[in-house]
Amino acid sequence: MALDAQVQKLARMRAFREKYLEEAKAIEWMFNASPQGQLLSGLKSKLTELDTEVAATEEAIRAEAVSQFKATGSRRPHPAVEIKMFKQAIYDAQMALEYARQHIPVAVKLDGKKFEKAALGLDLEFVEILIEPRAQIAQDLADYTGMENLDFIPLKGGGS
Repeated sequence: MALDAQVQKLARMRAFREKYLEEAKAIEWMFNASPQGQLLSGLKSKLTELDTEVAATEEAIRAEAVSQFKATGSRRPHPAVEIKMFKQAIYDAQMALEYARQHIPVAVKLDGKKFEKAALGLDLEFVEILIEPRAQIAQDLADYTGMENLDFIPLKGGGS
């Protein structure tokens, strides 16, 4: 296809795209103004609030679980929470680069992730290995809702 024909085709496609975008925006505006659109907006707002509360509660559970682990050494402070240990290499980047140049010649430029992985298995005086406890919460918490059946309660105007 000649360049001129391709340009014309592209111009038509862009023009159609603009028309479709205008139509989509008009339909979206009408939907948002409808009762269903208002219901959806309210639901999205509630979901955003709930997501924030869930994240804060998860972080509080993790912090409390790590605190209990530090106090008792128990890696299962609750049936739905497990403490897992993660290694992390703390090192001086310049010393690591020198080590890599001498002992890992393929590392012309220090790849921090690769060095950290190697450093975890080596006994290097300039690398401090920290073991950090982190709490993991089970995905299924249905047994801990405190209710026999958790029924969904829709917002006004909708149903489930």
